[in-house]
Amino acid sequence: SLGIRRNRKSFIFSYLILTIIQVLIFYTLNFFDSSNYFILIVFNVPILICVYTLCAQRLRDMNVTGWLALIWLPLNLMGGNIGLGLILIFSIILCCYPGTEGPNKYGDDPLTK
Repeated sequence: SLGIRRNRKSFIFSYLILTIIQVLIFYTLNFFDSSNYFILIVFNVPILICVYTLCAQRLRDMNVTGWLALIWLPLNLMGGNIGLGLILIFSIILCCYPGTEGPNKYGDDPLTK
């Protein structure tokens, strides 16, 4: 659900699983020498939706609007080293910055559940 808060531990675990799935899909397609980018897009769109959802939930835990998670779109489209660096910085912030202690305007503290 988009309306929940996600703590750092569950965010890192979920993000890691999605990254592993994405890498496995990429290398599997390369192993079979598939140059069909349609298949890659079909697999990556749900993963990108999940990443957006995870980021929005994590931002809500930091008492920031989940709409800020849309920053992933231009960063992913930017590509290159600058885009990758900005994505890395954004990911580090989401992984390291602590959430709001206690309830905030987006719900109860996920660590107290």
